Amino acid sequence: MAVLGISPFVFILLWNLLTHFVDTGQGLEVIEREYEIPVSADTFIHGPATNQGMYDYLEIGQRADRIESRTLVTFEISQFMLDSQWGRNEQYPNINQSTILQSSLRLSCSNIENAASTDPFNRNFQDTLHVGRLLVPWEEAVATSVVRASGGRSWEVENVGMDGSDATPSVASAFVDITYAACQEGTSVSFDITDTLLSWINGTSPNYGLVIWAEDAMLSRRWIKFASSGSHDVANHPVLTVSIQDTLISTPGESSFQSNV
Repeated sequence: MAVLGISPFVFILLWNLLTHFVDTGQGLEVIEREYEIPVSADTFIHGPATNQGMYDYLEIGQRADRIESRTLVTFEISQFMLDSQWGRNEQYPNINQSTILQSSLRLSCSNIENAASTDPFNRNFQDTLHVGRLLVPWEEAVATSVVRASGGRSWEVENVGMDGSDATPSVASAFVDITYAACQEGTSVSFDITDTLLSWINGTSPNYGLVIWAEDAMLSRRWIKFASSGSHDVANHPVLTVSIQDTLISTPGESSFQSNV
């Protein structure tokens, strides 16, 4: 897995969905751009004894040992800010407005486990997954259900308190119903975290990443695994996609740049 604050981040500019429409009456032209921000740190927590940062998967749910697993991810947005330049003013000097349309967290399924089934093709994972915004820093190589960072820094509430102590309550959710077969075919799960990204960019909340958990994790011994940044399949790593819409003024002398941040 990546190490927080050390690994260089490569941001992929897709530059698709180009000219969207032209308003000849107003002299306006709209284009859309999409970026992918790769994960900078990720792990899952499962009990107090062992850090899980070395694995090539992330885990959510309750294992056969009746201990709940929760996933932690972080995305470094500073390079995205440089690359996007909020409307690429140098390339489009007549930018009037730049707006983030949507930002989504995507996790790619790698396995489904079920303590009651030895046949993988009889397994499925069905639950609502929630995303909370972390309010305290953590370290990938240290975090457990008790400890969050070196120096003995611990979670206020064991297994991350989603009551405003360690993290916010759910800011995004997705109902998941995935079979083992569908998982092996590359099914992914996405969460809309647009408001969270905007809060990181405008500085109204610190960017300590996200925690993902299962709503009914302790009701059944089932758990789902997603590819982590340690997976050999880079295309399945956790990713944050960002769609930006730029409004260009085609009439000279009417530029007044704004953004929704």
